[in-house]
Amino acid sequence: MTEVSYIEVDEQGLDRIKPLWEKLIEHIRARSVYFGDWFEARTFSQRKSELLTKSTAGKMHICLALAGGEYVGYCVSSVCCRAGEIDSIFVEESHRACGIGGEMMKRALAWMETEKAERVNIAVSIGNEEVLPFYQRYGFFPKHILLEPKKM
Repeated sequence: MTEVSYIEVDEQGLDRIKPLWEKLIEHIRARSVYFGDWFEARTFSQRKSELLTKSTAGKMHICLALAGGEYVGYCVSSVCCRAGEIDSIFVEESHRACGIGGEMMKRALAWMETEKAERVNIAVSIGNEEVLPFYQRYGFFPKHILLEPKKM
């Protein structure tokens, strides 16, 4: 395995995650029981706009994992009004189970602690429950299921 290095940036580095974010959305779309068409219609431009709007009310932290000169993972987290959130996290399939996701989680949680987040949330899409054991290692467990109508 190639050595992995980490870069931590703010919202100015958001465009760097685009190719990996697109892989994440495809991963979720393929597993989504009810909202595959919604995920298929999502664009990075939409998500970027949402995240930038959120960052204007608070702060954003992006951790990028590099291996062999290429980005192989990212974690976007934010703190707004003392509420922290892991907004998006992804590791290339070829680099999973190597500790990259765990390192990025630790860095995001440490950053949120320095930003005085009083609580931290992570949203997991239905169909992507395979990630729950990963989050449970960091003390996160399902609390609610949020329901939305398919069409508004």
